[in-house]
Parts: sequence; structure tokens; C-alpha cells
Amino acid sequence: MSTEARDPSELHARLVACVRRARGIDIRPHEGLGADDVRAGLAREVSQVVADAVALCEALLCHYDGCPEEVGGLDDAFGEAEASASGLFYVNVDNLMNDAGQRVADVAFLGLSELRQKMSPRRVAEMSDGWDVVAECGSALRRTIKALTAIEVVLARAEGFEAKLGYESEASRSIEVRREYARLRRTIAREGAPADTEALRRAFRRVGTAIAMLIGRDVYPDLRIHDRRQLRALQARILDWLRAVDAPIAATEGGRLWQDMVGFADLLSHVNRRQELVEHDARMIRKLLEQEWTATTGIDLRSLRGLDDELDARIEERASEEVIHPILLRLAKRFQLSMPTVTPADAWSETTP
Repeated sequence: MSTEARDPSELHARLVACVRRARGIDIRPHEGLGADDVRAGLAREVSQVVADAVALCEALLCHYDGCPEEVGGLDDAFGEAEASASGLFYVNVDNLMNDAGQRVADVAFLGLSELRQKMSPRRVAEMSDGWDVVAECGSALRRTIKALTAIEVVLARAEGFEAKLGYESEASRSIEVRREYARLRRTIAREGAPADTEALRRAFRRVGTAIAMLIGRDVYPDLRIHDRRQLRALQARILDWLRAVDAPIAATEGGRLWQDMVGFADLLSHVNRRQELVEHDARMIRKLLEQEWTATTGIDLRSLRGLDDELDARIEERASEEVIHPILLRLAKRFQLSMPTVTPADAWSETTP
């Protein structure tokens, strides 16, 4: 593309259109397909979106910081550097968003540096597992949306535009993922240990429905690729078992499947190890222990759903502050927080969920 400066309103319109295209791509129908099929469909569509996002970042850099020769054109959109497998990019963008004086060019440069590493034709062509191609496409879409929505925040502030997209921090996304994991874990736990084939049939139907609902939710693409793959595999095994429930070995196979499902549910609690959740949870627990509890406390508690089974149960039953407070003290020890010097007020909000 040409690297001459463009009008900011035109750049903003292109940015909004690119994000909406990225958000409109549904990766779910491609999960479980062969690598060639994913490359021919999903990967081709995602590559074009990423190329457009790279070109847009270049145009923004040219407008706000001049056009250095090394920026390059659309033919150079995809670099050959190894893409980062860590969440460092997301953390860096969130940190930039906390700086009200951040420049458009700075955020555009960060986005350009990251996006040029995604969807490399060479790397995608070498992938033999369709799930690996899906993972690359999902990561590229997430990073495109992350970069461009961050740019829009700074661009709107600089030019006085109305922001149209909405920016989500990694903590807010992870909180929602954890809430969905906790919901699925509770569904499995409520079934207990099914005692016979008929009990297994009922349990698998309920859990299978819960899995299908999770796959259909907007938060699903934010789940780790390993977790999505496991969910799909369990869903397929449940359907296969229900079709063959009258087979002689149904009880044995059903019991094995149920144990695998319980094990998977336990693994879902590992979401609490995400760095953004560790930081969020420690901050919220300290806040709840050190300040008076008001009508807004329920919001803070909702953001902790999925952290601890006992806390979840007490939130669900709208327990009093006297009941919740010892749990928070226990969690404070887990996070190695210093003990609070202020005792929360006795009042407990009636609006707590």
C-alpha cells in the first residue's frame, strides 16, 4: 500500500471496519477439520484481515510519526519472525492503556510489530494438524482486535472521535472465562458419582448440554486452545456413548468417561494461575478486607467467582459478611497478603448476587 499520510477520520473508519470483520469471523465451524481445509477457508480469510490491520498500522504510523523507509508495504505484511507464544503482548497493550498520555504512534508501532509475526504463510503451510492452524488463526484474530481497539482508544482521545468498538483488558476477559469454567465445574460436581447406566445417561445429557452452551457463548474463542480441544473431544465421546448406551460395555465405558470428565473439570481450575487473574484477585481481596463493605461490594465478589469453591457457594447463597470474611482471610494467606488493619463494617449489601 502507499505509505502517505491519510485523514484521521478515514483511518478511524477503516479501523472500525477491520475490527468488525475480525469479530465477525467464527472459528468454531473449523475446529476439528483437517489442516488443508482450515488453510483453504479460515486461514485465508484471517490472513486478509491481518494484512489489512498491518497496512492500517503502517498508515497510522506514517500519519502520526512520518513514513520511515523501513515501514514497507503490503507485500511485507507478514514477517518471518517467530510469533510470541506468551501473553506479553497483551500485558504490554494493557499497560499502554493505563497511560493517559500515550501517543497513537506508540500503540500503532506495538500493534504492527506483533501483527507482522502472525499468519506467516511459511509457518501456516508447515502445520500438519488442523487444530494448530485454528490456534494460529484464533491468536491472530485476538491480537488484531486487541491492537486495533487499543489504537482506537488513543486515536479517539487525540482527535476527539467517538470510540465505537470498546476495549477489554486481559483481566476482564479472563474473569469471564473463569466464570464459565466455574459454571461447567459446578454442573459436573452436582451430578456426583452416577451409580448406574440410567444415572449416567441423565448426567451426560446435562453435562453435554452445558458444554454445548459454553461452545455457543461469545467467550468461547477466549478459552485456551487446549481446553477447547478437550471440550470438543469430551462432547464427541458423550454423544458416542449416548448412541451406544445399550451396548454390553456401556456402564464400564461410561464410568471411564465420567472419570475423565471429572479430571478435566479439576484442570479447569488452573485458569486461576493466569497472571492477570492472580494480580486481580490479590487486589480485590485486599480491597474487600481493608475497606467498608457497601452496595458495590457485590460487584467485587462477582469478579472472584471461580477462584474458590467455598467462596462461590457462599456468594450463591447470599451469605452474610460474618460468613464471607473468614474465607477472604484464608484467601489472603494463600496470596501471601498482609493481614488487614481495618475490620469491615457489619453491614452486608442486599444486592449481593
